[in-house]
Amino acid sequence: EEAGVVEERELEPPGLAGVPLAFGACRGEPMSVGVLLTSKKLSHIGEAFFLGVEFVSFTPWGQGQFTPVYFSPVSGRVFVRFPEDPEGLVAQPMPALVESSTSEVDLQEVEAFVVVGASGCVSFGRRRGPEDDIEWSGEIEPEFLPPTAQECFSSLTFQVDQLQEPAQVSISWAGDVPPAACARDASWHRFNAVWGVHEW
Repeated sequence: EEAGVVEERELEPPGLAGVPLAFGACRGEPMSVGVLLTSKKLSHIGEAFFLGVEFVSFTPWGQGQFTPVYFSPVSGRVFVRFPEDPEGLVAQPMPALVESSTSEVDLQEVEAFVVVGASGCVSFGRRRGPEDDIEWSGEIEPEFLPPTAQECFSSLTFQVDQLQEPAQVSISWAGDVPPAACARDASWHRFNAVWGVHEW
């Protein structure tokens, strides 16, 4: 290589790109976040976008370890990643938007919610529009999550290589409990979808 010549390297986006939100909670405190996902064709977004909650545990020597739980509002699937493990978990508590839509027109927006209760239970929800009912994943019991987690925070995560259409994500609200319009109703239940192995 000649002196003064800088070798150009092609940069590739990471498989998973996470954006932590400046909102979280300590163990035993409730937390909820709502976002709005918009695109010309949501079916082209697929699992390129996740709304997540990341649980933070600390090793005896003070190093933080993160266990994220992701929700894809388009596919209806929930994912779990474990620290330093290429194998995670996946379940299908809701049908995909395309499968459950009664219209032949591709949806252009969907709301997504994550709720963490004071007990540590986690649940996800989605709604096609302000007049539609909310679909809930059911509560993931705290026994399923890291017992040493001391805090959690919400995040937006993208699988960049799966993004086929431009999309926009905006924060609708964040607080300890959801607004009245997003209150849990009689459809609330425990998480009963079957978990399987997912390779990250």
